[in-house]
Amino acid sequence: MFTFLKQLFSKAGFKAAPAHAPVPVAVASARHHPEAAGAVEVASLSLRSILEKLPNDLKPIINQLPEPSVKV
Repeated sequence: MFTFLKQLFSKAGFKAAPAHAPVPVAVASARHHPEAAGAVEVASLSLRSILEKLPNDLKPIINQLPEPSVKV
């Protein structure tokens, strides 16, 4: 990425593309690792506990704390 930007902003401009550009190849897929497929984690966090952990300088902007049952 850095070489691309360097070439883009250089005075010489772009060099000619190589005759045989390398082709990207996939190394591994989910078919080879069935335990990785469908690995979704869900977390239910209390909004009140998150807001209570804010720094003291941000707490005055909170008008009202939600009930403890409110989840994010």
